[in-house]
Parts: sequence; structure tokens; C-alpha cells
Amino acid sequence: DNVLLIEKNKLQTEEAAKQNVTIYALFASAALLLLIVVFIGYAYRAKRKSLLLSKEVITQKQFVIEQKQNMLSELHHRIKNNLQILASLLSLQQKRLTDETSREALHAVENRLEAMLLVHKGLYGKSVDGTIRIKDYMHKLSENLISSFGYDRSYIKTIFQIEDLLFDADIALNAGFIANEIISNSLKHAFPGHAAPELHIRIWQEQTHYRFIFSDNGAGIPQNRNAGKDESFGLKLIRLFVDQMGATFEIQSGATGTQFEINIPVSK
Repeated sequence: DNVLLIEKNKLQTEEAAKQNVTIYALFASAALLLLIVVFIGYAYRAKRKSLLLSKEVITQKQFVIEQKQNMLSELHHRIKNNLQILASLLSLQQKRLTDETSREALHAVENRLEAMLLVHKGLYGKSVDGTIRIKDYMHKLSENLISSFGYDRSYIKTIFQIEDLLFDADIALNAGFIANEIISNSLKHAFPGHAAPELHIRIWQEQTHYRFIFSDNGAGIPQNRNAGKDESFGLKLIRLFVDQMGATFEIQSGATGTQFEINIPVSK
């Protein structure tokens, strides 16, 4: 009997030990589960807080960008209005002059102002990056010049081969001044009396530079006006704007027409 009692007590002790192990395991599992739940809750709250902060930062950045865009748009709008007023005053003064040389000088200044005005019209209300689509700019600039020199739009065949490029406003403005002088020179000297005048404008991007080629099929530039001290004021202006951009400039002129080639370095 004693042996049976001892065996029974031993079994009861082992059973109690097993139950204790099970209880401890359950407690450990419950504690681990609780820690996991707490960690997940903390991570969720931290992530949510981070997302809210990120959203707030993005909202603030968008507000700053919108404010900047509004300020730039207003600035370009004011400049555009001032240039329009100045161009109108020059136009009125030009009509009152009787001296042809003075009228031509004011007409040239008015066209240069129009080239500036087109840039600010392109920037007003547009994206904050301040870029100009050169294709649209050259189309409008040439149309304005043809009209300002009194030509019928259908009289001059204008051929455009221009890639869809975006230029910084500074480069676009310098390119516009150059185009204004070249196209004005063709309209003033190359085409009068021409049976079928043609104006070609080609612009594309190569690896290291933008290439601009303006050509006409009119009378060439007299040799004594092409270089040196006898160079025209328009050509001197072209060289000035070319130098400002670190560009290169070549002229080929003869009996079959004139070609201007400008190579502008691509900004890195």
C-alpha cells in the first residue's frame, strides 16, 4: 500500500508540474501577444503621425509654391503691361514723325520691345519653372514682325522646323532678340520686290548645344556690312546677345540668300 501511495503522490506531483508548465507557457504566450499588440499599436500611431506630418509638410510646400507662382505671375503681368504701354507710346510717336530715319529707328525699338513682351506673355500665368516653349515663341515672333513690316501673311512663305523645346526665360529672350534682328533684316532688305520670298527657321538640340538656323532666299548682305566697323547696328546687337550666351555665330550670304547659324551651349 505504501508503494502504491508513493506512486500515486509521484504521479500527482508530475501532473501538477505539467499543469504549472502549461500555465507558465500560457502566461508567457499571453504576455508576448500583449507586447506584439502594444508594438503594433505604437507602430500604427507612429506611422499615422508621420503621414499626418508629411501631409502637413506637403500642404505647406504646395502653399509656398502657389504663393511663389502667384507672385511671379503678378510680376510678369506688371512687366507685360509696362512693356505694352511703352510699345504703344513708341507706336504713337512713330506715326507723328516725318523723318524716315527716325521712324525706322523707333520701329526697330518697338519690335525689340515686342520680342521682350512675348516672353513675359509666355511666362504670365504659366508654370513656376519659368520656361518658354521656343516653337510657339518663334511662330508668334515671326508673325508679329511680318505684320509690323506691312507684309501680307500669305505673301511670305514661312517654313518652320523647330523641335518642341523648353528654354529658360533668359535664353529664350536672348534668342528672341537675335531672331528679331535677323528676321527684321530679311523683311527690310531681302524681300522687297521679291516674287516668292521664303523665310526658314530651324531649331533643334544636339548633344552639347542648341542649333538655330535662320535663312532666306532674298538679296544677300553686302560684304562691307558683314564685318568690321561697317557692320550694321543689328549685326552688332546679334553679336552682343551671342556673346552673352557664350554661343557661336556664322553668316553665309550670297546672291541666293542669307543664312545665320547660332550654336547655343546646352546648360548643365
